[in-house]
Amino acid sequence: MKPKNYLSKIFTPVAAVTLVAAAAFGVYKVNSTEDLQVTVQGTHESLLHKGEGFGFTKTVYETDKGEFANTLSPWNGKFSRDDIENTIQVGKTYDVTVQGLSVPMLGYYPNILSAKPVTPKR
Repeated sequence: MKPKNYLSKIFTPVAAVTLVAAAAFGVYKVNSTEDLQVTVQGTHESLLHKGEGFGFTKTVYETDKGEFANTLSPWNGKFSRDDIENTIQVGKTYDVTVQGLSVPMLGYYPNILSAKPVTPKR
């Protein structure tokens, strides 16, 4: 008889539970929306991934709350990137609704679904 490897008996269930929890969190985060007030500090371009729109690049907005992209989202009624592109300017503050995960090293950023300028208080 072979000696039992207790480490592998423990590792397999722990790894499976961790994988399922990470996948569930990812599905939740991808499908959940979040409302934020952000100040745009800069922009840069990133390559589009399949299903994010037409062309080769997308605009990524660098804000005080992280980086956000402007891509298509037909499931949320966003069929054009033009509205966001024409609205957002560097140095201004916006109320935005975003959706998705942030994995910058893979080029994935939460998508801006809507943006409304915040009027400065007087």
